[in-house]
Amino acid sequence: MNKILAKNKEGISKAAIDFFSFGHLLGGYFAFIILDAFYLVILGEFVIEICIITVFLSGVIWEIVENTYLFKKNIKFGYRRDSLLNSSMDVVMLTMGGFFASYCLELNLETFLITSAFFFIGNILLMSIYANKIIELFSGLSNKK
Repeated sequence: MNKILAKNKEGISKAAIDFFSFGHLLGGYFAFIILDAFYLVILGEFVIEICIITVFLSGVIWEIVENTYLFKKNIKFGYRRDSLLNSSMDVVMLTMGGFFASYCLELNLETFLITSAFFFIGNILLMSIYANKIIELFSGLSNKK
């Protein structure tokens, strides 16, 4: 098994990067934007450092909940726990999404909206391509005649 990149179904949740990594990038991006707006209303100013720390800590808490509570309730994908490497990389990807959002918020509104659209669509496409072509995650679901 490749420890860096999941190349098959067995590598999901074990390798550092799997197709869920793109979802973590998106989650961090949108979490940062929502938190930034929330802190703007509460504190009256943009506080990038607090947003990044909150995104990071929420990622850590999510990974703990996902690999304990959700695993025990059989809600976890594949009914297996993430490896420490995968969980760590999930938090890193979430935080990287937040850093990218902080950069994008410095742009003018039109550029921000275009960049956000490309980031969102690009990540969804990459996630789909990775899941279908590289890992062949959904190959057993199609009816072959």
